[in-house]
Amino acid sequence: MKWVSVAEAKTISGLRLVLAKGVWAAWSECTKNIFYVKKIPHANVAQVPFTENSEIVVWTGVRNQPQAIYNDEPVRTSWLDILNLAERLTPEPPLLPKVTEKRALVIGLSNELCGENGFGWCRRVQLGAHSGASGLRDRIMKTEYGAKDGDVSDEEHRLADILETLSRYLHAQKTAGSPYIVGDRVSAVDVYWATFSNLVKPLPADANPMADALRAKFDNNVPLIAGVLDPILFEHRDYIYKKYLQLPLHFG
Repeated sequence: MKWVSVAEAKTISGLRLVLAKGVWAAWSECTKNIFYVKKIPHANVAQVPFTENSEIVVWTGVRNQPQAIYNDEPVRTSWLDILNLAERLTPEPPLLPKVTEKRALVIGLSNELCGENGFGWCRRVQLGAHSGASGLRDRIMKTEYGAKDGDVSDEEHRLADILETLSRYLHAQKTAGSPYIVGDRVSAVDVYWATFSNLVKPLPADANPMADALRAKFDNNVPLIAGVLDPILFEHRDYIYKKYLQLPLHFG
């Protein structure tokens, strides 16, 4: 990936994305994938996870990633605000259906993946429990990401429920003749699931060169989660990556 400095990013117009550098990071990968499907040009600004990123904070007021800064508009940090910006900048191909009922379904299912207490959030809490982390990393995990030292069975049940829900949609859609989670064309929820699927079954190393320790962590699923990893989830993931997304992944 090509990166620009914060100082340079502040002087240019157009779209700038603050993304995690050097590590696979779920929400950064989601953002990259949304803009890749849309073919929207942008400059990449490096954020280093679990560090202060003080230069970025001075610029945007936000430490974390992803961030989308378009011209002089307010910084966008939530998955939905970033998605809506992408839809506005390049309406075609649409990742949100024009029909309200389907649009609401795509947004709702996407929130189950991307939102607070959603799939990514709960997986992070589950994996971060009893991690023994200390210092800045521990503070960030607890104050920004909801990590805790106690029981994570609620998060594990949420993860299982979301996985089972997606599987049901995919089986119903397959019966109807569609390879997508909603409707008959790719939407944001397809992109988000393909991305977040790496949290429970990463793409092969030649496609996703994440750190070995991170891969081992994501591959290590408790029985409740392992029991609902329906093959159709990953058939869908592989189809979306092959047809719509960039491989191999780049975050260096």
